[in-house]
Parts: sequence; structure tokens; C-alpha cells
Amino acid sequence: MERWIRWASIGLVLVGVAEAIFRAQREVPPPDRAVYVVAFIVLALAGTLPLAIVRKQPVAAAVAMTAVNTLTVAAFQTLTSGALVAQLIVLFLLGRGGSRVMAIVLSLPFALLALIGTATVTDPVPVGAAPQAPPRFRSKPSTIICAS
Repeated sequence: MERWIRWASIGLVLVGVAEAIFRAQREVPPPDRAVYVVAFIVLALAGTLPLAIVRKQPVAAAVAMTAVNTLTVAAFQTLTSGALVAQLIVLFLLGRGGSRVMAIVLSLPFALLALIGTATVTDPVPVGAAPQAPPRFRSKPSTIICAS
């Protein structure tokens, strides 16, 4: 069991980092691209690496991954597939190991983000001008999958 978790962790880290680089290259304009690439890579690493210690410290790994992945979804409205799968695995292992209440509590931020959504501003408002419409709220499929 310990062995597959290590290999899964390595694989999910590689998938998360590759996806973070690809998304930053595709979605961010060139002047700010380097900053976003670094930010996405750091968040992808932080969202998947704690899976490697889930057998020794399951609660610490689950809390760290949940905090980082919730921050990622709230700030960037996205989550790498590696981080999503790692989050599901760590919550499953936490619940299976006997701490079901903690697994449920750590899944609540994703359920909240799925229900409430995250505010996204469609057009920037010039300084001094009144906003024309309130920001829209939307939920990404990755947030809804994590919540379920």
C-alpha cells in the first residue's frame, strides 16, 4: 500500500506541474506569464506533494492539501487534475483510516465554493467610475467534483 502512494504522488506531481505550465502558457498574456507559471507550479506542488506523507501523518497532509487547494480554487478559479485526484485520495485515506468526521470537515470548503461560487469580474472598472453590474458568481466543474 505504501508503495502505490509514493508512485501515485510522483505521478500526480508530474501531471500537476505539466498542467500548470500548460495552463499558464495558454491562459496568461506574455508580460505576466513568468509570474503565473511560477505561482501555478508552486500551488500544483503544494497541492500534490503532501500525498507522499499521508500514511505517516494523514491529518497534516489532508489539512495542508485542503488549504492549498481551496486557496487555488478561490484565487484562480481552477485546480490541476493532479491536485484534484490527490485531494480525493487523501480524503479517502483519511476517512478510511478512521477519521471520517475530519474527512467530512475538510471537504466542506469545496462544497461551500461549489454552492456559493467565486466572484469573477468580467470587465475592469475605471478609477472613479461606478460599477455597472455586480460580479458574477460561477462554479467550476473541478470545484463541484471535489465537493461531491
